[in-house]
Amino acid sequence: MPTGFRLVSVTFAGIGAMLLLGGLAVLNSASAVAAYAGPAGSAVAGVGVVLGAVGVVHLAAGYGTWRFRSWGRLLGLVVAVGGLLSSLPLVVLGGPAGVGGLLLHGGIAWYLYTTGERYARLRQTRA
Repeated sequence: MPTGFRLVSVTFAGIGAMLLLGGLAVLNSASAVAAYAGPAGSAVAGVGVVLGAVGVVHLAAGYGTWRFRSWGRLLGLVVAVGGLLSSLPLVVLGGPAGVGGLLLHGGIAWYLYTTGERYARLRQTRA
């Protein structure tokens, strides 16, 4: 497996695992928030569910690109573009995390976009 695809897959899986665990932690704290802030607990639970769902999508993108599935590259591109878009508000607010997110997701999107033919060839050899 080429190093670039390995790095992309591991990055997606790592981000996905962190988002999934973060979502579970936020979801777990929702009951405590509800005890003190009432309706805010359901909003916190919603945030936890969304974080967990985004984590599952990242994990799926990592698996798809690792195994060279037909849908893996497209899902990886969608996830990378989503990461780019979610980094923009952080850049506007002046945070270094926004710049890091732009560089990371931009690099992944560029790599997956420019290596489409190579991905297809590797997919055929894996079948």
